Amino acid sequence: MPLTHGYRHYRLDPLPPHDDVASHAQVPGEDPPLVAQLAPLSTVEILTRLEKVEPNDDVPPPCKRRKTRAKGPKNKTLAHALAVNDLARLMGGVRPVDRCQGAAPLRPSEFDELRGKLLEALRNFEDFFDNPQRKGVRSRGYLVLKRKVVDEANKFHGGLAVDMPDQNRSEMISAGNKVRERARVWSLSEEVLRTFFLEEHCPEYDSLAITSDFRGSPHVDKKDTSHQYVLALGDFEGGELCVEAGEGGGKVLAVDVKNRLGRIDGRAPHWVNGWTGERFSLVFFRTGGTPTPMEPVDAHVRWMKSQSISS
Repeated sequence: MPLTHGYRHYRLDPLPPHDDVASHAQVPGEDPPLVAQLAPLSTVEILTRLEKVEPNDDVPPPCKRRKTRAKGPKNKTLAHALAVNDLARLMGGVRPVDRCQGAAPLRPSEFDELRGKLLEALRNFEDFFDNPQRKGVRSRGYLVLKRKVVDEANKFHGGLAVDMPDQNRSEMISAGNKVRERARVWSLSEEVLRTFFLEEHCPEYDSLAITSDFRGSPHVDKKDTSHQYVLALGDFEGGELCVEAGEGGGKVLAVDVKNRLGRIDGRAPHWVNGWTGERFSLVFFRTGGTPTPMEPVDAHVRWMKSQSISS
């Protein structure tokens, strides 16, 4: 059970080549094992939770790993792995799951029209083959676009003067159609997002992660400075967006984001449960500006429900 500690992920089985990810069988709605869900947490957080759930008795547990953890193993990766396994065992290997639907679009007919255009663009998005993976996650394609770069590209190809280093200018010229394709996908994604909001309430974000066939992969987005919005498109069954919830991570919230907009905080462990079919996802997030405090998961649930009622 190798551990990629840099991203605090358990890889419970070998990753298939990225062109074989879609054929990797999964049960719709099935979650990764609890050890994988807990692995993105820091060792300090894991040990803090252990103190709250460990039995208070004087009988030492017959477990070598507990003895090793008490001594403080020199290998930090091993210390983290042992603590995660202990916590998962004491939690019973599973957590209760609450479910909710993501927000529905406020303008459904406009959303349906734009969704078709965006799906076609994503299916033909050649950048996926150049960017198959983010380290530590399983997907066929994974690409992050930045607003600043997209804006510069639009100005440059629109014939407007752009103040940029010569190297960047040369790269933009040589990239040609690829830059235009990225800008088009960004534009379509932004138009789709706006169908979920009143014009004056559209959220701020500076980055867009686009994935193809993203599976499982519990992780945290440490560089985020606020909550994120997630939308999944395609013909698939399952594939809910899951995030740790409750006091001390005692439960999981699973959000239906198929043609719906989910809102969670990516700074908490989150993942996608099992699914079959074809699945694309769009994640609108922010890494700049002043960080905002993490809100309770219930606040995000209330927002998603209120948006759906207003539609």
